Amino acid sequence: MNPYFEKQLEAIALADVQGYTYVGELASEDLIHYPTHLYKYRNCSAEHNFDMIEEGYLWADIPAHFEDQFDSLINHKLKSELTAIQNWFLQHIGEIIYYYIPPRGMQAHKNGQTLQNYINAQSKFLDAEGRYSAQKAKRVMVVENKKLDPIHRREIQKVYDMLESTDFLNSLQDFVRNQLDEILQSLRKRTLVCCLTPRKNNQAMWEYYASGYTGFAIEYDISRIIDTAGVAEILTHTFRVDYSKRAPKVPMLPFIKMAFYRYFYDKNEKNPDILDTVKKLYLQLLTKGWDYRAEEEWRILSTTQRIEFPVISAVYMGYRIADEHEQRLRDICARKNIPLYKQFFDSITGTMRFDLV
Repeated sequence: MNPYFEKQLEAIALADVQGYTYVGELASEDLIHYPTHLYKYRNCSAEHNFDMIEEGYLWADIPAHFEDQFDSLINHKLKSELTAIQNWFLQHIGEIIYYYIPPRGMQAHKNGQTLQNYINAQSKFLDAEGRYSAQKAKRVMVVENKKLDPIHRREIQKVYDMLESTDFLNSLQDFVRNQLDEILQSLRKRTLVCCLTPRKNNQAMWEYYASGYTGFAIEYDISRIIDTAGVAEILTHTFRVDYSKRAPKVPMLPFIKMAFYRYFYDKNEKNPDILDTVKKLYLQLLTKGWDYRAEEEWRILSTTQRIEFPVISAVYMGYRIADEHEQRLRDICARKNIPLYKQFFDSITGTMRFDLV
């Protein structure tokens, strides 16, 4: 990814971490980073494909709905990071217990002692190998527990029972894995993607996305974007897809830290690793398998399904399009003053051409 797109992706990731939506600015000189035109291949079986021309919009969907079930799956490092995640989690058990108690249980006592003592003493609960010792923690907490009423004491005892169980680490491992799966699947389902390509003569796209040359391709003139209100920022969320045999791995520990501080403290921890992790999460949406490289795909990352994109400069019909669909496109393009072309193949050379109709 070149520095220009790297900067755009980092801005989107930073906005995600800080809880706002990034609205980028586009200058005319920035257009050099993009194709002159982008194309959307469509079939004739869905009504909304014709509406896209009539109303000048694009439609984004979640990768979980794509036919490629591996699209945007998160390649994480959970297995190799699990020990580090467990250790970090255990080192923060004190904070979890502290915030698990109802507010009245966290009030200061007459002698000035509170459960904050437990948090401050965290380093005392690790053995020589850095592992958490529930027994040491219990000895420190027993004094604090006496200051709590019976209801709060029973709540703390539940936590102790969990810490002292023989299968605690296995339970923690399952918990972390399940939570991460939920988080990652949520990202895959809430992030909307619109797919385009920079060539109108891509045979793979005509065969698959235009239903064997029976559909059409919509051409979008990128040079018009600067002068079209409300559209320029869309291009700042548009990236070229990278094709690889495997997506870059995403470290999970920074993501867990971010979720932890948001949940317990309602704040974003200022950790550069978190920003890097979120950026890598977005990179999963911009990476596809090597077998799909013929698509030459560009993707718009969107927060809405309908993307207003009124910069259509032409429509190209496949050579096998049905007469009724051709007539419908003729009518639409005549009303919208959009040039309409039909595809032909040279019988000798087999080259593709488009004639204005």
